[in-house]
Amino acid sequence: ERNNYVLTVPLRLSVFARNLHLETNKTTLRALFATAFGSSPVNPAGIDYVDFNKGMDSCYLRLASPEHGRILVDHFSGQPVVQSHGLDDIGKTPGTSQKAISTEIIEGKKEEVLLGGVPEKVRRQAVEKVMKALNGKQPSAPVHTAYEHSEESRPRKKRNRG
Repeated sequence: ERNNYVLTVPLRLSVFARNLHLETNKTTLRALFATAFGSSPVNPAGIDYVDFNKGMDSCYLRLASPEHGRILVDHFSGQPVVQSHGLDDIGKTPGTSQKAISTEIIEGKKEEVLLGGVPEKVRRQAVEKVMKALNGKQPSAPVHTAYEHSEESRPRKKRNRG
């Protein structure tokens, strides 16, 4: 019998950002948020995914590590910026009537719900990244998040290919 250890790891890999320009896009947002890592010791390619829909003023960012999330949130709270137009990937200091881009780390139940739509393989990789960061090495036991099991018990939907 195989031992499976269920490990609930607070990933803190997701950041919610609001007050974005309504005409922006994922590529611009990736570049804009990557500016937070310019003078930091972390890998500048720390944004794994930008979850954004056109016409919205908010997005979710999935990051490579909890450290990336902390650096990004600290950067945008310490240096308020707004996008002057949809393709502004640097930002500018907000005027008196403009709302600066705000960011917050998503954790706990909100993070579980957000990651519920993420494929199991991607979630597992995220947990392994966190464990590497915490332990400085690859985890020795299989790592599962507590919310993986609900997905495994549901029957898979068949795709209609016709």
